[in-house]
Parts: sequence; structure tokens; C-alpha cells
Amino acid sequence: TKGKTREKVTDMSLHNLTGGIWSNDGSYLVFQREDLPYLWLLESQNGTVKQLDLTAKTGQISWIYNNDLIFVTDQSYKSENQLELKLLDQKSFTGLTFGVYNPLNNSYGKIETFSEIKQLPAKFTATDNGQAIYFKVGEKNFKIDLR
Repeated sequence: TKGKTREKVTDMSLHNLTGGIWSNDGSYLVFQREDLPYLWLLESQNGTVKQLDLTAKTGQISWIYNNDLIFVTDQSYKSENQLELKLLDQKSFTGLTFGVYNPLNNSYGKIETFSEIKQLPAKFTATDNGQAIYFKVGEKNFKIDLR
């Protein structure tokens, strides 16, 4: 198992930072580190940094209004029930999973899995109000209604 860490941000912590995305209210920053395979979460109020279960190769991520992080990934997962999931360190052979990460609870939820779609989307947008996800794979456009 990988070791999750929680540490205070220092100048050294940020020198390998790439591709950050702030939450809508600035409470969180999700970013990649060049030297590590996972996405990381910075909590701006207390300066702590936490490794997420999402790999840096996750297809796409997008924040919505309530500071939930919507994601699409080709990572495998196991699920205790229909809504919660635990992401694994291996690629899925069954398709793409759309999910939501809640930083307050450090929890991952499944929105939907597409077994017929094997390729990560080229474009991905979650609406700010959290009601829909739009994505494109190849020449085909898709919409997931979250209401």
C-alpha cells in the first residue's frame, strides 16, 4: 500500500508542482508533483498537503460549487456499495469511471461507469452547479445528468 502523508507546505514542497486547479472558493488546490504518480490536495486554510488516491494520469478533474472534485479515471476500484469506492493502483479493463471526491470527508463516490468507453475523454467539463458533466471521446459528445 502507498503511504499517505499530511505535511505542512514549504518552499521545497512546491518546487516540483505542475498543473494545479483551485476549487471555486480557493479552499483547495489539486496539483501534480513531477516526481510522484498521484494527485495531491493542498488545504489553503491550514497549509496541509495530502496525497489523493487519484493517479496523475487520471483523465480529467473539475471542481464544482460545493468543493467536491469531479473526476474521470481508468483506474480500477473496489466498492463496498453502489455509491462509495476505493480506487486501486491498477488500470481498469472494464471501462471508465466517473466519480466525486469530497475533501472534507476524504471520500470517493461513484457517479457512473461506462464499460463501452475505453478511452479517456479529450474534453471534460462539470458544470459549476454540479448538475451535469459533459465530455467528448473521439467525435462523440456525452452528457451525464447529475440531478
